[in-house]
Amino acid sequence: LVRSRHNSQIKILQHLNKMCKIFVHFVCVKLLLLNLCVIKVNGLCLATEPPTCLTNLEEEDAKEILDYVMSKYEEVGMKITGEPLAVRGKRISSGGTEEFHIVFHYVDNTPSDVIQNCVFIVVHTPNACETISTVCNTFLVVTPRPLLKLEDLTVCEDAEEQTKSHEENEEEKTK
Repeated sequence: LVRSRHNSQIKILQHLNKMCKIFVHFVCVKLLLLNLCVIKVNGLCLATEPPTCLTNLEEEDAKEILDYVMSKYEEVGMKITGEPLAVRGKRISSGGTEEFHIVFHYVDNTPSDVIQNCVFIVVHTPNACETISTVCNTFLVVTPRPLLKLEDLTVCEDAEEQTKSHEENEEEKTK
């Protein structure tokens, strides 16, 4: 009876030891994941050919690019009348090409003040014209949905800067 009791206690202690190891492993994994969430990652590069990197833009840089894009749309008579909020941005670079994705909330200043999520995508390629695209969406049930819809722009720097819509450039190519 004593021996059986002793064996039971040993099994219980072994089981507790396993449970403690599992608990310690669980806590270590949780702490590692928590640290990964807390660390602010400012950039990520992929080992592709050419290397492709994604970096966060500083708030001031994102706002500067947003102002630049808004001025380009204004130059061709497509002024954005609403108010951009919560501006942030990313830079994607691959070889000599750079893309800037400027993300913001857009309040259209209509009576219903529809808030949209928008992104300006500015693509710089060496020895080529710059392109500017706009994409917006909203999840409101308001109909019709007055989404910010702008044509793509192409900005070329020859002797002087020219701003044209994407469709104008396509028409010139077909001539």
